[in-house]
Amino acid sequence: MKLDKFKNKQVMYYQTKWRGDKRNPKEKTPVAKYFSNYALNKIIKLYPLNFSEKHILITCGGGDGYEIAKMKKLNGVLTVSDISPDAILEVKKQWPGINTIVADTEKLPFKDNFFQIGLVKDGFHHLIKPEKGIKELLRVCSEAIMIIDFQDTSLNKFLTNIGLSPEVEEAGNQNYRFSRNNLTKLFQKIKINNYKISSCFVHAPLFQRSWFQKEPGFLIMKILTESFNYLFGSYGNVIMIVVKKQNE
Repeated sequence: MKLDKFKNKQVMYYQTKWRGDKRNPKEKTPVAKYFSNYALNKIIKLYPLNFSEKHILITCGGGDGYEIAKMKKLNGVLTVSDISPDAILEVKKQWPGINTIVADTEKLPFKDNFFQIGLVKDGFHHLIKPEKGIKELLRVCSEAIMIIDFQDTSLNKFLTNIGLSPEVEEAGNQNYRFSRNNLTKLFQKIKINNYKISSCFVHAPLFQRSWFQKEPGFLIMKILTESFNYLFGSYGNVIMIVVKKQNE
């Protein structure tokens, strides 16, 4: 697989900084686990799909492993791809028997409609032009695609300006953020009509104090999170996109 200099830099970053990072959800704190699953739980309700026995492509690109555990629990037939060979090795160690492949999300080595459902969690913001990755995911999936990533809002721009949300990640990639307006224009351009977009706040570091790791603090944290998202979720830092290709 031939990569450009930009992507090679990200592969080398993973190899030097995160090699051995097991992507094992069980190693996370209760609060981190809650927030890692938060958008996943939301997106599967956003546009209900039947995952049982469906062939699902998960392109990691920085995912923490919860997307793999979640789809496995929902009885999907999984194939996991990543641009990093080291990341794929870790996936193989943690989930033996799952199909894996080292692949570039912008140039997936699969025929049209090879899979039924595609999922990318926290992966597209690594790309210079995520639209290309979205089109490629739509090409190889026959039923639906699901995307969880960062949203472009005035609040996130403010957080960037004060240094709480980096514009450029340590790996060197621009921290791309999706806007609803740009997504709508993209779907209109490629003639996609059947989709839903939602958003929420997901920020585990706010609640990483030990008091929130067990009851009653954990319950209070959940109530605060759900209440805040009910009122202000549309301005959240995380965007959830489901495109359903059936009955277009």
